[in-house]
Amino acid sequence: MQNTKIVLTRPEKESKHWLDGLKGAGFDVVNWPLIEIEHLNPNQACEEILSNLDTFSAIAFVSSSAVDHFVSSVLNFKNLTHTEKFPWPNLKYWATGHGTVQALLRAGVDENNICMPAKNAAQFDSIELWRVVKDSLTESDLVLFVRGLNEEDHQALNKEQNSSSQPISHNQNLEPPTGSNWLIWQLKQQNIQVQSIEVYRRKIPNWSDVQKLDAIEALKNKAIWIFSSSLAIENLAILLPLEDCSRGFAVATHERIALKAKEVGWGVVCVSRPTIVDIIKSLELIHIN
Repeated sequence: MQNTKIVLTRPEKESKHWLDGLKGAGFDVVNWPLIEIEHLNPNQACEEILSNLDTFSAIAFVSSSAVDHFVSSVLNFKNLTHTEKFPWPNLKYWATGHGTVQALLRAGVDENNICMPAKNAAQFDSIELWRVVKDSLTESDLVLFVRGLNEEDHQALNKEQNSSSQPISHNQNLEPPTGSNWLIWQLKQQNIQVQSIEVYRRKIPNWSDVQKLDAIEALKNKAIWIFSSSLAIENLAILLPLEDCSRGFAVATHERIALKAKEVGWGVVCVSRPTIVDIIKSLELIHIN
């Protein structure tokens, strides 16, 4: 197994811990990001929210990128330096995963103010986070979600801003809701107010011909791809539209990501919790013929 190439697909800044862990375990691993992260400057609606952060009971972050870009927006908006204290001591900070928690700690958030799924939780996702926070909420609470936009969302938002000055909102229900949308739906069922802002944009990376050839070769040589986002799977399908992944091997860090992999045709897909220890265990369970 150690001779099999492992392909990480996480955004560049989010990959280091996993990359180091897999290399330390003796794996031949590379990181080929399938999502590019771009900062979004605050618009008027976002600035209004940043001016009134003390009115919120909790801020929910969907990723470590959400934390990093939110902190950057707050510091720039308030003309603070990165050496000054960022957190509001009366707020709770919600995170679904360890990477997001680490980003909050780097920003100076008190560990006691961070809410995340239990360490022994079956998964690190919105469902497990809800188990932790639901009993502490009241109808008077206001929760802010800090999120990212996909490319198509960004284009739609630009059109919306040209025709309306209404605050950004992703509060509509999805059928069925998943991820952070599921958590927003749960909050609404409890009559808890929710607002959201977008502080970064997720883009498809601009791979060179050499990168595409390397990826095709990895597929042919039965590399194991690690997906921590459904969007990464979609982007790979766009970058390599003619490639057959039916004989491909993948580890997905959530059941819904595994379903997306199966949907686009991946052959062997193993589901793992998104920790380096669990990912290594999952890699060792895959038998490549």
